[in-house]
Amino acid sequence: MSSGASTSDVAALPSPLVPPSVGRVFAQAKGWLTGLSRPARVLLVTTVLVTLALAAWLTWRTSTETWGPLFSQLERDDAAALVAKLKELKIPYRLQGDGTAIEVPEARVHELRLELASAVRDRRRCRTSELDG
Repeated sequence: MSSGASTSDVAALPSPLVPPSVGRVFAQAKGWLTGLSRPARVLLVTTVLVTLALAAWLTWRTSTETWGPLFSQLERDDAAALVAKLKELKIPYRLQGDGTAIEVPEARVHELRLELASAVRDRRRCRTSELDG
């Protein structure tokens, strides 16, 4: 029961997944690696792993956002008004201190303080005038 192809014919068939040039490169790399001494291979593998770990750490470190306090010691009404404005502007925020402090991405703290300070000041004026009247 012969299938019509010998074992040597099957080995000679091109692989549809790996082009011949890539196979040659892998064969050369394998020959080069096996030619290295054991300490050299250990050093090479360790260097590659440390480099990959460092690259992964740097990528993670630069992608995590640091937060800074926008306003703190706010009254709950003021905090709610600011949160509503931040939502309207689609700015990420975090509440701290039982909702009396608001944090935003650190790179935008100063810009947002200037932009939102007038909203807080206007709310305080309103509240003060209501108390006076």
